[in-house]
Amino acid sequence: VEVIEKYFSASGHEYTLSEELRTQVKFQQMNLADRVWPRIGEFDLIFLRNVMIYFDLNTKRHILENCQKRLTPDGYLFLGSTETTLGIFEGFERYGNSGGCYRPTPTKRC
Repeated sequence: VEVIEKYFSASGHEYTLSEELRTQVKFQQMNLADRVWPRIGEFDLIFLRNVMIYFDLNTKRHILENCQKRLTPDGYLFLGSTETTLGIFEGFERYGNSGGCYRPTPTKRC
C-alpha cells in the first residue's frame, strides 16, 4: 500500500503512475503463455488483471510460476477481482483486504 501511495495518484477507482516514475518504467509486450520468458529483470509490480480467465489451469500455473520468479521479494501481483492464485499455485499469498492483490510467499520462492 505504501508503494501505491508513493508512486500513484488516485482518481476514484483508477490510479495513474506518477510522472517522475513514468520516465523510468519500461513497458514491453510478451506472450504470457510462452514457456520461457525474456530475461528483462525483476519486477516490483505485475498487473494481470482480467487476463488469467482466458487460460487453462496448467497455463495459469506456468504463468504464476514465472511471475513469482520475476517479482522482487517485496513485490506485488495484481489480478482481477474474480481471479485467484488459490488452488493453482502456492507461491503467492493474498495481501490486504482487496481480493486481487498478492505477494510472493517467502517460503515458496522458486
